[in-house]
Amino acid sequence: MRKNLGVGKLVLATVSAMILLLQSGVSNASSSKTIAFSGYNWNVKNSYFGPGPNWWTDDPNDVYVDANGALHLSIVNHNGTWYSSEAYLSNSLGYGTYTFTTNGNVDSFDPNVVLGLFMYQDDTHEIDTEYSRWGDANAANLGYSVQPAGIQGNNYQFNVNLDHSVPVVNTINWQPDKIVFNVSQNGNLIKEWVYTGANNFVPGGEFADMNFWLMKGLAPTDGKNAEAVINNFSFTPYVAPSSTSTSTTTSSIDTTASTTTTSSTSAPVDSTTTIIPTTTTISSTNITSSSYTPRRNTRKSTSYSYATTSLKSSYKTNYVKKGVNILY
Repeated sequence: MRKNLGVGKLVLATVSAMILLLQSGVSNASSSKTIAFSGYNWNVKNSYFGPGPNWWTDDPNDVYVDANGALHLSIVNHNGTWYSSEAYLSNSLGYGTYTFTTNGNVDSFDPNVVLGLFMYQDDTHEIDTEYSRWGDANAANLGYSVQPAGIQGNNYQFNVNLDHSVPVVNTINWQPDKIVFNVSQNGNLIKEWVYTGANNFVPGGEFADMNFWLMKGLAPTDGKNAEAVINNFSFTPYVAPSSTSTSTTTSSIDTTASTTTTSSTSAPVDSTTTIIPTTTTISSTNITSSSYTPRRNTRKSTSYSYATTSLKSSYKTNYVKKGVNILY
C-alpha cells in the first residue's frame, strides 16, 4: 500500500509540474533556434507553452525573415494541430523607445488571433501592445496594458481602422516615471496612451518580445492560417533630462490630466465605467474607443476582490486567456 501511495504522489507531483510549465510564459520556453532580425538575434519559441497554451513552431517556413528584412510570424495548421509563433530577445534593453513597425492589416485578424509586441519579465512585470478582439468579433481590436491588467487604469482598449497598404508604427516609450504607447501611420498619430500608474517597474529582467498566437489555444474561427509581418524593430535608449537647466519656458500645450468615459456595445463591462484614471492623458484622431476591457492577468494563486459583479465576470473571462484559471 505504501508503495502504491508513493507512486501516486510521484504521478501527482509530475502532473502538477507539467501544469505549471504549461502556464508559464516565454521565460521557461524551449528555444534551440535563433533568427537575425533588425540587427538583433531573436530566440524562436517551440514546443507547448503559454500563452494559450499553444503549440509553438520554429519551422523556417513558419518563422523567417524575407529578402526585404521583414520578420514573418505564422499561425498554421500542421497535420490537424494548430501552431503559433514567437521571437524574443535574451537580454534586457532597459528604458527607452521600442518601435515595432508592422504591415497595415494588423487590425483585421481573426477574433481568436493575438499579435503581441511587448516587454516581458514575468506575468506581473509586462508592458503590452496587443492586436486582438479576444474571441469577440465585435470587440475593440487594439489594446495597451501594464500587468497586472486586472487593475483598473492598467489597461486601455480601443478600435482602429487602418490603411492596409501603409505600414503601422507601434511605439512603447518606457521611462522611469511613465510609459507612453502610440500607434501611427504615414506620420500621423492615431492614438496615444500615457501610463503613470504604480505598476511601472525597473528594467533588468525583461526582454523585448513578439508573438502571434491563439487565444486559449482555440483554432481561428475562419479555420485559416494567418501571418503577421513585422517590417522592422528598433530601440532608442532613454536619456534622462538634464538637471542643470534653470531656464523657464512657456508652453502652449494644455498639460492638464484628463479622464475619459466611453461606451460601446462591444465592451463586456458597464458602459459608464471610467477607463482612465485622472493621472493618465489621452490624445486621439479618428478613433472609436470602447469601454475598459482587461486583457488578462496570469497570477496563479492570488484571489481578487472587485466592487461589482459585472467587472468580476469580465475579469475572470480575461484571466483565462493564457490558459490559467483564477479562483475568487
